[in-house]
Amino acid sequence: TGSQGTLAFTLIDNETGSISFNTGSYTLYENTSSYIFNIQRLYGGDQAETASITYTGTATENTQYNVIYNGITQSSPFNITWADQQKDTKYITASIYDNTILDGNRNIIFSINSSSISAIGPTSSFQLNILDYKFQSTFFESS
Repeated sequence: TGSQGTLAFTLIDNETGSISFNTGSYTLYENTSSYIFNIQRLYGGDQAETASITYTGTATENTQYNVIYNGITQSSPFNITWADQQKDTKYITASIYDNTILDGNRNIIFSINSSSISAIGPTSSFQLNILDYKFQSTFFESS
């Protein structure tokens, strides 16, 4: 009762997965002591993984902020690693200094610079916007 057809399909090998920040941006005030954000290994996880993280921006490292990962203050670039079969979320802390200087708003931009085996994305960069609350109040008082 009729001829049999053929079916074509593609198998996607996603054992290596991808590396991504959980969000693209966040804004906070300088008098916030720190902000913790995460980087995730999505899917995969069948092999060990290393991702290189870089950061730059208009904020000044060591006087306006520090980056902490795994309890250690980091410089750019630094590595985040996952063991074989490990898919847990990793946490990065931006420790923000509340200085008494009216120095305006600034940012820190984090990027996943490279990955040993996984794809990068869907969110390959994260921007932390730091608002100087002294600058904000001075602006609004003079307006």
